[in-house]
Amino acid sequence: MAGPTHTGSCPGLGSGTSPPATAGRVEPIQVIAVFGRGNTHPHLRGAAAGMWPCQVTDAADAERQEPILRAIVECELHERIF
Repeated sequence: MAGPTHTGSCPGLGSGTSPPATAGRVEPIQVIAVFGRGNTHPHLRGAAAGMWPCQVTDAADAERQEPILRAIVECELHERIF
């Protein structure tokens, strides 16, 4: 069984109801780059995904970090749908 969700509950436990299906538009997803005072590198964040370090040194490093962007977007999309 998967671990706790962000609300602290465990999947599969509950009333057995599912959230209503979304009808129509999903709100836009934003991935924001933050370079905080005192930081040595920027961080990426979404509304729900938290902060992720992002220090890109070259094109190959940017490509290597693409899955991080995909994970942030997936998390944000999941939060808007469920």
